[in-house]
Amino acid sequence: MREWDIKLSHAEFTYNRSPSYATSHSSFEICCDLNPLTPLDLVPIPQESKVSFKAEERAKVTKKLRE
Repeated sequence: MREWDIKLSHAEFTYNRSPSYATSHSSFEICCDLNPLTPLDLVPIPQESKVSFKAEERAKVTKKLRE
């Protein structure tokens, strides 16, 4: 098996995504509160890209008031 160093990261990700017999949760679920489908799911989202749910809720209330 050649290029094992490239394939090792895929195996590690798959292992960390698999549920443990003892906890019934994956390592990712225990550490990150999510079970990512791809490694890109672990990349943090920049603050300016996140949605403010409070602002979204205020906009809905304001829209209802205007109607």
